[in-house]
Amino acid sequence: LVSTREGVLYVFCSRGCPYKCPFCSNEAIRDQFPNSNRYLRYKSVERVCDEIESSLQYFPKGLMGIYFQDEILTLKKSWFE
Repeated sequence: LVSTREGVLYVFCSRGCPYKCPFCSNEAIRDQFPNSNRYLRYKSVERVCDEIESSLQYFPKGLMGIYFQDEILTLKKSWFE
Protein backbone atom coordinates (compact mmCIF):
# COMPACT_ATOMS: atom_id res chain seq x y z
CA LEU A 1 0.00 0.00 0.00
CA VAL A 2 2.81 2.39 0.78
CA SER A 3 4.41 1.73 -2.59
CA THR A 4 1.21 2.73 -4.44
CA ARG A 5 1.20 6.07 -2.62
CA GLU A 6 4.86 6.54 -3.52
CA GLY A 7 4.24 5.48 -7.11
CA VAL A 8 6.93 2.80 -6.95
CA LEU A 9 6.42 -0.81 -8.00
CA TYR A 10 8.58 -3.42 -6.25
CA VAL A 11 9.38 -6.41 -8.46
CA PHE A 12 10.98 -9.79 -7.72
CA CYS A 13 12.40 -11.62 -10.75
CA SER A 14 14.03 -14.56 -8.96
CA ARG A 15 14.06 -16.58 -5.78
CA GLY A 16 17.04 -17.96 -3.97
CA CYS A 17 20.73 -17.25 -4.18
CA PRO A 18 23.71 -19.38 -5.27
CA TYR A 19 26.09 -17.87 -2.71
CA LYS A 20 26.78 -18.95 0.87
CA CYS A 21 27.47 -15.65 2.59
CA PRO A 22 28.01 -16.11 6.35
CA PHE A 23 25.81 -13.11 7.23
CA CYS A 24 22.81 -14.11 5.09
CA SER A 25 19.85 -16.41 5.82
CA ASN A 26 19.72 -17.87 2.30
CA GLU A 27 21.96 -20.82 3.16
CA ALA A 28 19.75 -21.85 6.09
CA ILE A 29 16.65 -21.49 3.93
CA ARG A 30 18.25 -23.52 1.11
CA ASP A 31 19.03 -26.33 3.60
CA GLN A 32 15.30 -26.57 4.35
CA PHE A 33 14.38 -26.74 0.66
CA PRO A 34 13.60 -30.31 -0.51
CA ASN A 35 15.64 -29.97 -3.71
CA SER A 36 18.53 -27.62 -3.02
CA ASN A 37 19.75 -27.98 -6.63
CA ARG A 38 16.69 -26.03 -7.80
CA TYR A 39 16.75 -23.43 -5.04
CA LEU A 40 17.67 -20.59 -7.41
CA ARG A 41 14.77 -19.93 -9.78
CA TYR A 42 14.07 -17.13 -12.25
CA LYS A 43 10.70 -16.04 -13.56
CA SER A 44 10.54 -15.81 -17.33
CA VAL A 45 11.10 -12.37 -18.82
CA GLU A 46 7.58 -12.54 -20.26
CA ARG A 47 6.10 -13.23 -16.81
CA VAL A 48 7.95 -10.31 -15.22
CA CYS A 49 6.76 -7.98 -17.99
CA ASP A 50 3.18 -9.27 -17.61
CA GLU A 51 3.30 -8.74 -13.84
CA ILE A 52 4.54 -5.18 -14.30
CA GLU A 53 1.86 -4.45 -16.88
CA SER A 54 -0.95 -5.93 -14.78
CA SER A 55 0.24 -4.00 -11.70
CA LEU A 56 -0.27 -0.65 -13.42
CA GLN A 57 -3.96 -0.74 -12.45
CA TYR A 58 -2.93 -0.20 -8.81
CA PHE A 59 -1.22 3.11 -9.61
CA PRO A 60 -4.04 5.51 -10.52
CA LYS A 61 -1.70 8.52 -10.23
CA GLY A 62 0.88 6.88 -12.47
CA LEU A 63 4.00 4.84 -11.93
CA MET A 64 7.06 6.86 -10.92
CA GLY A 65 9.52 3.97 -10.94
CA ILE A 66 10.20 0.27 -10.70
CA TYR A 67 12.44 -1.10 -7.96
CA PHE A 68 13.86 -4.56 -8.64
CA GLN A 69 14.33 -6.28 -5.28
CA ASP A 70 16.68 -9.00 -6.54
CA GLU A 71 20.25 -8.88 -5.24
CA ILE A 72 21.27 -11.18 -8.10
CA LEU A 73 19.29 -9.52 -10.91
CA THR A 74 22.28 -9.37 -13.26
CA LEU A 75 23.77 -12.76 -12.34
CA LYS A 76 22.20 -14.58 -15.29
CA LYS A 77 23.44 -12.37 -18.14
CA SER A 78 21.32 -13.95 -20.89
CA TRP A 79 18.15 -13.42 -18.83
CA PHE A 80 19.06 -9.85 -17.93
CA GLU A 81 19.77 -8.84 -21.52
